[in-house]
Amino acid sequence: MSVYTSSEQLTGTILGNYRLEQLAESHPWGPVFHAIDRAGKRYTVRFIVPDGRRRPDERLIVLGRLQQEANRVATLSHPSIVPCLDYGTFQGMLYLVYPYVNYPPLRSRLSPTSLPDARAVGYLLEQTAAALEYAHEHAVLHRNLSTSTILLADGKRAVISEFGLLQMRSLCQSDSGEQGQYLYAGSTEACAPEQLLGNSIDVYTDVYSLGAVLYRLLTGHAPFSGQTRDEILRQHIYAKVPPLSTWRAGLPPELDYVVIKAMEKDPSLRFRRVADLVQAYCKVVMPGYVPGLLAVEKHTSNHMTALGSTPSTPRKTGTSKQRAAGMKNPSRRRFVAMAGAGLGAVAVVAAAIEIGPHVLGHHNAPASTHNAGTAANTNVLGQSANIPTNSAMKFTIPGQNNPGLLIHLQNGSFVAYDSTCTHAACAVKYNPQDQMLECPCHGAVFDPANGAAVVTGPATTPLKTINIKVGANGTITKA
Repeated sequence: MSVYTSSEQLTGTILGNYRLEQLAESHPWGPVFHAIDRAGKRYTVRFIVPDGRRRPDERLIVLGRLQQEANRVATLSHPSIVPCLDYGTFQGMLYLVYPYVNYPPLRSRLSPTSLPDARAVGYLLEQTAAALEYAHEHAVLHRNLSTSTILLADGKRAVISEFGLLQMRSLCQSDSGEQGQYLYAGSTEACAPEQLLGNSIDVYTDVYSLGAVLYRLLTGHAPFSGQTRDEILRQHIYAKVPPLSTWRAGLPPELDYVVIKAMEKDPSLRFRRVADLVQAYCKVVMPGYVPGLLAVEKHTSNHMTALGSTPSTPRKTGTSKQRAAGMKNPSRRRFVAMAGAGLGAVAVVAAAIEIGPHVLGHHNAPASTHNAGTAANTNVLGQSANIPTNSAMKFTIPGQNNPGLLIHLQNGSFVAYDSTCTHAACAVKYNPQDQMLECPCHGAVFDPANGAAVVTGPATTPLKTINIKVGANGTITKA
C-alpha cells in the first residue's frame, strides 16, 4: 500500500463518481481538492493521510478506524452542518466528499473595530448550538469548534464544517506514548483543557469551545493569546478568562458569568449542554425570547417541515445493533438531495431567525415529545390512540429532571422506561429509524423491545422499567 507524497499526482484522479480537478489547499492533515461528478456538479474532496511512519499493517487498522469515524459523521444531516456526502479510501488515504460551498469562515468577518450587536450574536449562537445539539444526540462531537470551522453563509447564517476531522487526525498520528498539550493538533482558539491534558472528552468539551467562540463574537478577540502556540495552550489549562470589558465596554456584566461558566476548567462546572448556554445568554440579552433551538434539538426533521422544508432522507447506515456488531452497509457511498443544491436548507432556518423571535419561539412540538402526565392524575400517561406506532412520548417522573419515556413499539405493544442512562445522568432519546434508545452523551444504546437491555456500551445495565397498564378504553397508566 503506497501513500502519495505529492498532491499534484492526485490531480485528474477518478474516485468513484468524482474527478479531482484542482488542488484547493495543501493542508497539513492532507490535501483538499475541488472536484466534479459526471453531471458536472462541484464538490470538495478532503484527504486524511495516516502517519507515514506506521507499518503497512498498522495503516490498514488505522484506515478501518478512519472509515468508522467517517461513517459516524456521514449520518449527520442538519441544515447548519456541512454534510459529508461520501467517503472511501485511495492509495492508503481516507477521502471525504463534501458539497462545494464558498462560504467565508466566521473569523474573517470579525474585527475588534466592527462587532455584531449582542442580539445578532445570540442568533448566530443559536444556529451553531442547534447543529451541535443535533450532533450530540447522534453521539458525534465536533472536537475542534472555532470561528474558523464556523462558516458564514450569505453574511448571516452560521454553518459548521469539519465535524470529526480532529478525531480522524488523531487516529492518523503514531502513538508516541506521551499524553499532554503538545500532542493537540487542533485550533488554539477554543481548545478545552481536558483535550490538552489527554483526559476523556464529552459534550462538555464542545460547550467549552462554544464559550470561547462566544467570547470572540462579543469582543473580536480570542479568550487567550500569546507569542507561541504552547503559551496559548497553557492558558487554556491554567489562566482565568479575561473579563469581556477588557475588550468591549457596554456589555451586560452578567455575560461574563455566562462565558466563564461555559469555559470552566472543571468540565463538571460548565453548562451541561450547549442549549443551556444559549438559554443563559438569551436570558441576559433577549429577556422573554424562547430560543427556537428547543424545537430544533428535539425533532430536527419536524422542525424543518414546520418551516416549509422537506427534510432530507436520514443517512443512518444500519441499525444500532448492526453498528454494535461492526456490520457494514452494502454501499459505503452517501448520497443525499443536498449534494447538488449545496446547503439550501440552511436558508429556511436562517430566514425564520431573521424574522425574529416570534417565529422560532412558538413552534408546536410534535406529539411524541409532549409530556403525558396530567395534573388531575399523575398516574395517567396518555391515550394509546394518541401515540403513533414506532414513537415515544415523554412523561414526568416526580423528583427528577429526566423524564420517563412511553414507547409504542413496532409490534403494537407499549413499554415505559426511566430515560436516565445507566452509565451517566444523560436522558436517552428514542430513535425511530432503528427503534432503539440512544444516549447522546456516550453513545450507549438500549433495546426497548427487550427490557431496555444494553446493545452498545459503555452502559452495562438496562434502563429502569416503569410498569404500565393499558385499559380497555386505551388509557395508559402506571401500574
